[in-house]
Amino acid sequence: MGESDKDKGLYNKFKVYRKDGQDKPGDRHHHCSYFVIDMTHDKFAMPALMAYSKHCHDEYPELSNDLLEWCLNHYSFNCVSCGKPVNLHNDEIALGMCPSCASHETYGIQFDE
Repeated sequence: MGESDKDKGLYNKFKVYRKDGQDKPGDRHHHCSYFVIDMTHDKFAMPALMAYSKHCHDEYPELSNDLLEWCLNHYSFNCVSCGKPVNLHNDEIALGMCPSCASHETYGIQFDE
């Protein structure tokens, strides 16, 4: 039986081509590396996309907004404090909390002792 993805780490699973052709020899992106995320099935995609959206917002606001909108329309998650479902359209998205828990002073932050 073959090795599973969980045992492989980072490896060349996909071959990516740029639609603008800038990955051809001698062009700017000829030796660039790419990381592909399955936005439909990968349970780690949403937090990665949300983080990317947050960090690219100042330079690429349209991309940031598109990623955020995609997440809002395709994902849901539970409150980090009480476990209740969180509506991603609420302002509490940055906290990962339901409105009730977000109103508390602790904001569900847990510190290791």
